Amino acid sequence: SPWLAVDLGEGRGLIATAYSIMHGSGSSSNAMRSWRFEGSNNKNSWITLREHLNDPRMQTPGQVETFFLHNLDKEVTRLQAFRYFRILLTGPNSSNFFRLCACRLELYGRY
Repeated sequence: SPWLAVDLGEGRGLIATAYSIMHGSGSSSNAMRSWRFEGSNNKNSWITLREHLNDPRMQTPGQVETFFLHNLDKEVTRLQAFRYFRILLTGPNSSNFFRLCACRLELYGRY
């Protein structure tokens, strides 16, 4: 599955509270629908911080949506800092293709 990742750098970590993503297609097609926002400290094992299943919010080119991490299952995950974050496409986009069309990812939280 396609993915987009961010590395905050050696010795850095973020306790994420939200993230924003921009729809990167030049048209309303190829908008993300199903994906996971994940965190890791080693790039091998990933923890799901938020999962989206057939989420219709991404619609228009250049649209930015912010998603809060309020629905985590474990309190310990809320307090964990991660060096790596990624968006992992888990289902087809609005055009029924497995294409990840995003051009900006912003992370919010505390170091």
